[in-house]
Amino acid sequence: MLQRWMAAAVGIVALVLLLGSRQAHEVQFGGGTNIPRDFRGAYEWSDGLGRYALALRIDRVERRGDLLHFSGSHGYALDDEAGGIVGTMKVNGTIDLDNYTLSMRESEPSQPGADIDGSFEGTIAEDMQTIEAVWTSRGNGREGTLTLRAVVAPGAR
Repeated sequence: MLQRWMAAAVGIVALVLLLGSRQAHEVQFGGGTNIPRDFRGAYEWSDGLGRYALALRIDRVERRGDLLHFSGSHGYALDDEAGGIVGTMKVNGTIDLDNYTLSMRESEPSQPGADIDGSFEGTIAEDMQTIEAVWTSRGNGREGTLTLRAVVAPGAR
């Protein structure tokens, strides 16, 4: 049991160092509004079989008309009685600036067996500080809720 706990602790520390050590700032895309580069929050399966701490990092944003196309990665950690599982995935998505709807897909999971056959559909606040979305798996219809808040650099705002 101690080994599982230590593995979980090491994994969570690695996640924080990987995604949390970079200074938070915004990705410039023009048009007067920028999107934060870093978000943190949680993902929870609707059936109650897992809750993850999640950190999203947006590396690239391209504006095409009223659509923002973005790419990046997210890291996640699960802490349950079996120990922590840490993993990463690449993400690609769009934000419609007319109604602030967001769509995001995952790829290249670091953990075998990860469910990437689906998408997150939801919204981003007009101020680009909060993301709320629902994941729906295409194969089995399983759903979960994602809630993220922008990471604000110390002294900002």
